[in-house]
Parts: sequence; C-alpha cells; structure tokens
Amino acid sequence: MNALLLPLYKELGILNATTEKNVLREILDEQGEKGDWRDNIGTTLAVASALARYYQLTGNETVLNSVKKAAEWLKDQQDEEGRLKVEKYPYAYSRTSYVQIAYIYHVAGLEEQAQKTLDFIMKTFDPTKEAHPLDAAVSIYRYMMYAYGSEKAMEFLNSLLEQHPLPKFLP
Repeated sequence: MNALLLPLYKELGILNATTEKNVLREILDEQGEKGDWRDNIGTTLAVASALARYYQLTGNETVLNSVKKAAEWLKDQQDEEGRLKVEKYPYAYSRTSYVQIAYIYHVAGLEEQAQKTLDFIMKTFDPTKEAHPLDAAVSIYRYMMYAYGSEKAMEFLNSLLEQHPLPKFLP
C-alpha cells in the first residue's frame, strides 16, 4: 500500500524526508532478485508503476534501477505477441494491466517493448470484457499521459475507442 501511495504523497508534499526514505527502503528491499515483488504479476505491476511515477517526480536513480529490473522481469512474462504468458484464457487480465506494463517499459527506456505492448492493447481491447469499462479507459489515459503526455494519451485513447467503442447505455 505504501508503494501505491508514495507518488501521491510526493505530489501532495505530505511526506517528511525521513518517512519517505524509510518507506522507499522497505519497498526496494521487498523486490526480488529477478525484479519482481512476491513473484506476482499484479503486485509487481502495482509497485513498479508506482515507483515509475515516483521516479518521474523525483529523478531518484535508485528507483529507476528498480523499475528497470522490474521491466526486465516483466519482459520475461510476455510472449512474442505481447500477451502475458500466465493469461491462460483470453482477457484474464484487464488492458489496464497491459498499459501499466507499457508505462513501466517507457520509464525503463524499453520503448520497443512498450510499443509492442501498446499494439497488443490496441489489437485486443474489448470494453465488454472489462469489469469496469469506463474506469479502464480512464486508467489507460492516465498511464499514457504519464508516459507520453496528455496529447498523445488522448490520441491513443481516441484511436482505441474508435476501434473498440464503449458500450452504449440506454436511458
């Protein structure tokens, strides 16, 4: 939970230096040797994407090294198409998870991997299979904005929704 809140606390300026240092040390100490957190994709995505945002806000090189290590681990979790190897049936993972992967790759400097993952999202996004389609669209925009800025994020989201429109809700 501390990892998820760290960038928010930093943006709001509500961490003192000692607490920030201690929280960061605990998060980094929990990272596995291979780059994962608890050998779990969901946990690794949550922590590494939060650290990626924290790095963008602070420029802390130790955090960047941790994000790079996580990115390398994530690369091993994807097949050539960009799908997570553990995804035994289509759409077991929300495309929000995939945009987090792309964001981590971007911050780690792995643009080819990021693009492969974004292409996978573009090809496979299905709002009818998202548990929360509108939330997924907003999350995709948010991570794209963190990585590439608001203009490119909006272009990506508009293109995605043109190809795969959200369901219509009737009054």
